[in-house]
Amino acid sequence: MPEYIYLLQEREFIKAKENIYKLGMTKKENLTRFNQYPKGSLLLSQIICNNSKYIEKILISKFKETFKQKKDIGNEYFEGEYNIMIDIIYYTIKNVSVISIEEDEHEDKDIVEEDEDEDIVEEDDDEDIVEEDEDEDNVEKKIENYRKNIIKRIKSKKYQEKAFKIVCDKIHNTFPDYKQDTSFGGTKKFIIITEFNSYEYFVHYINPELKSLIYSDDGDTYWGPSFYDNLTEDEAIHKNFEIICKDNIRFECEEEKIYFNMMIRDKIIITNTIYDLYSKSFAKKLLTTKMKINIDNYTDFINTHEIIIKTDIEKNIKNYLSYNLIINDKIFASIDTDIFEKHKKIKDFDDIRINMGKMDNKNYTLIYLHKINKKYYDYKSFLRKYIPYVIRWNANKDYYILNRDYEYIGINSKSIDDKCKGQENLFDDATKPWDNKNNYTRLCIKYKKIIKDNSLNDCLNMHNSTETILTLLN
Repeated sequence: MPEYIYLLQEREFIKAKENIYKLGMTKKENLTRFNQYPKGSLLLSQIICNNSKYIEKILISKFKETFKQKKDIGNEYFEGEYNIMIDIIYYTIKNVSVISIEEDEHEDKDIVEEDEDEDIVEEDDDEDIVEEDEDEDNVEKKIENYRKNIIKRIKSKKYQEKAFKIVCDKIHNTFPDYKQDTSFGGTKKFIIITEFNSYEYFVHYINPELKSLIYSDDGDTYWGPSFYDNLTEDEAIHKNFEIICKDNIRFECEEEKIYFNMMIRDKIIITNTIYDLYSKSFAKKLLTTKMKINIDNYTDFINTHEIIIKTDIEKNIKNYLSYNLIINDKIFASIDTDIFEKHKKIKDFDDIRINMGKMDNKNYTLIYLHKINKKYYDYKSFLRKYIPYVIRWNANKDYYILNRDYEYIGINSKSIDDKCKGQENLFDDATKPWDNKNNYTRLCIKYKKIIKDNSLNDCLNMHNSTETILTLLN
């Protein structure tokens, strides 16, 4: 026999324009119960469920916390936003019903009393009423006991083994060789790409946390840090698609979309085909499509930009399928499409902008690289940091060099205990040496001239990277 939870607004409250709604349960088929309400009433929601009386008691308790209960009308009447009420009803029913507990075998009889004759209750129009004289704390205690019984059943080894077998059967439908996947102790990581629409794709793979999830015996899966403690709450996250995760490829920028569509167009990737993400041949095929560059100051580069190389499944999928650039064979990023297609024509002192995407939940990181004498240098971690901007000297004619941020290069300080007897600037913002070859040449000539004209002796903070910069075109 079907059971329902419903929400409606009676005619009198519609006419009075009052946001008062009636929560109820019924075991009558279809709209039989609703038709017993005054003509002109509005049915807002009616959802089929199991254990309707139990669910109704949970809902009344939840509604009390969120809405104003109109006890002067009845225990099931509440004032508030009906859209929120419908959401609470839906998620409560979903989280209770998926457990698939057969009422006649597992229901706690202390909570749901079946000795009432529903027809009599319906005629008296009080089937939905929680008895006024029933101790509320006692009801909550009974509900908690019932929930513990459900949890005990779900956590049982027999239940989980049965449910997991159903899950494996469904995985087999998509990945016939699923036992070779790392999620089952194998050495492969299967993925399959399906087209969602003209601009979006799904990547399916077997969840690496397969063994730590909670299964129901209909083959669905749930997890959540508070699952066992809050079985009827939203913390129990429903993971559908039969445990096979569905990772939506979201392009962070236009270049990623163009690159991925290019691989689909050129049949480098074929939809509805199973690939092994850990296969060397598959990786090699994808890596040959990307632009590759090496940054001369790699360690400074990753430290300055706080780059952390991640190796989880989701990140690997993104690396292979979305990014069109590899830096030092380790870091994946996006680069402007025009540069990607014409990267062999990039000239000395041209700069390129790369998009590192979101790193550790931070904002998108844009990085600027400059090509000098066939090598690439990062603006922030190398050029601006190590190119000399000011020369300062002391009474002994020994000198220090400072960068554009007025930091003593290699010392990471803006002041040192030394009396300055003289200083000269090497360039200004209109003649930045990383902009073009002429500016760079001018810097190198002026650097030597200042040292010669002022009879300077030794540089007290010469850095290896600065020595490299001053000889880039040698």
